[in-house]
Amino acid sequence: MKPRDLIIYIFVFGGVVLGYFHIFDKFFQKNQKEDQELFGQDWLRKKFQSVSCSDQQYLCSDTLQCVNHPANCPCPFPTSQVRCSLGNGGYICVSLSEEHDPCQIIEQYRLGNNI
Repeated sequence: MKPRDLIIYIFVFGGVVLGYFHIFDKFFQKNQKEDQELFGQDWLRKKFQSVSCSDQQYLCSDTLQCVNHPANCPCPFPTSQVRCSLGNGGYICVSLSEEHDPCQIIEQYRLGNNI
């Protein structure tokens, strides 16, 4: 075996071994804990606790805004979504459409009419 071939084998199989045992993962986990803290389970809880509404107001879970009644909650993306009533006091935010009225489509499905 030539020395050149030996070096090639070492690099090829060494790379396989490094990949198999996830040796480089330890080098790149430095920021992973910070990402977990930013978007972990406690992130949403802290966000909810940081918002305070008066006793007569309701906190909208989608937008974290305080409103007088749950039916008044705005859509998270008001420039691209329309708020459609579900008939039971609930609502759903649907993307705007140039071709059809999204709320009319939702109403048809709610009544059991497939379009």
